[in-house]
Amino acid sequence: MSAADPSGPWPYEPSRARRHVESALPVDTAEHADAGEPRRLYVPRQHLRALLPEVSLVVGTRGAGKTMWFEALMSEDSMQSVRDRVGRTAQSDRLDRLRTKRGFGVGKRPGEYPSSQVLAQLSAMFAPREIWRAVVMSQLVGAELGLRQSWLDRVQQVKEHPEACDRALATLDEKAKAADVFHVVLFDALDRLESSWTEVRPLLVGLFEVLLELRGTSRVYGKAFVRPDMLDRLDFTDSSKLMASRADLAWPRESVYALLFHLLGNAGDEPAWFRAESGRSAGQEWARAAGVETLPPHLEGDQATQTAVFHALTGPYMGTSAKRGRPYTWLFNNLADEKDVVSPRSLLIAVREAAAEAATRYATAPVALPWQTVKSGVKQASVARVGEISEEMPWVGVVLKELDGLSLPVPEQQVIDRWDDGLLATLEQSGRAGTDDEDDRLLGPDLSRGQVGLLDQLERLGVLRRTKDDRLNMSEVYRIAFGLGRRGGVPRMSPGPSSG
Repeated sequence: MSAADPSGPWPYEPSRARRHVESALPVDTAEHADAGEPRRLYVPRQHLRALLPEVSLVVGTRGAGKTMWFEALMSEDSMQSVRDRVGRTAQSDRLDRLRTKRGFGVGKRPGEYPSSQVLAQLSAMFAPREIWRAVVMSQLVGAELGLRQSWLDRVQQVKEHPEACDRALATLDEKAKAADVFHVVLFDALDRLESSWTEVRPLLVGLFEVLLELRGTSRVYGKAFVRPDMLDRLDFTDSSKLMASRADLAWPRESVYALLFHLLGNAGDEPAWFRAESGRSAGQEWARAAGVETLPPHLEGDQATQTAVFHALTGPYMGTSAKRGRPYTWLFNNLADEKDVVSPRSLLIAVREAAAEAATRYATAPVALPWQTVKSGVKQASVARVGEISEEMPWVGVVLKELDGLSLPVPEQQVIDRWDDGLLATLEQSGRAGTDDEDDRLLGPDLSRGQVGLLDQLERLGVLRRTKDDRLNMSEVYRIAFGLGRRGGVPRMSPGPSSG
């Protein structure tokens, strides 16, 4: 192969490449990047708007990076790395002047915000808006107001002294304007506020009302990281004003693969080897900024270049010819939900699992990740994704378990027939979609329109899709692990996942 041919195979030892893929990709995929380690933090340019102070709602599915960006905004090292990599722009200049505080998140921090258990107690005595206003005041002007240690006392003080709170907030706003900084209180893990949607909903509405209230200042904001399904069923006064300050953590195909290549070029056993070979394919060298190797422009945004690099690891076909598809497009398409959304976490799981299987079952293969292992990787990503949605919303696992064994696409009525009135009664009576685990966090099923309402909700979630001929289909990332069949698709896994 001539070195001038960027589309040809790379001169590498497949076993060496497999080891690198395994070592570079995170084993714990709770988040696809560690915000505390800048080398692992990839910065899609379409995510920069979500970091701006005036953006009050950051919306993303599980695995899209909500918690990663929440933590990054709390880390000066991470934000410095972001600024250095994106260069000087109007957006990055504003990131220089952020002053962030936690308003809610993962982990217990009683000095910063009340836990879900404390919130439950407070909710019995105060309106949700009063609770969140006390959290914001405590984080921003608690010392000036002389707020006491107990959250019960803090909420009571803020409720009883609204004028003092307004004055303290106005003073902070004026000082921030003079210093040319922005104060932002961050809220994450909002599905953990309470154990059911009935309890979560008023807390969310109260929080969003406080976020709207803060927009009356010029330099003090709140920012909530939230799943899109949690917004679908919210409606409150002036909600449209808050939705106008929304940013979505979108991951188009190029960005998902760019994240993969960023990790392969910055972590693991031999990132220098990957950078050299991928840079040759891109016709551009990797650059270095703030101690982090940054992707060549073509490797970050050009699908033809990304295809050449990925196929150097997998081979060009999902079989012996192009009839079975090409790995670059096949993998993304089979990990996408019915809204064509791919969780970056799903792709990283699939590629890492492909490398692990190749090391044991295809050790003599001429490429690092043979097409058979890419298929197996999709199966493991399906198991993980189904586990995530069943944990977030156990009722989804309950109702889809009733469809075990069906072959898609299937007439809508055939699905409705499987969901008898007894199942709906069980869901309504339990209020927890068939689970007795008190630690479950879920957005409950909408039973107001019976079986049709459940179908509509699953369609909004991207789990099911109605076809033009009134049949129902399901993307591979859910279908495989939920135990449904489809002619020509990746074989299903049986039995379907447990609902518990």
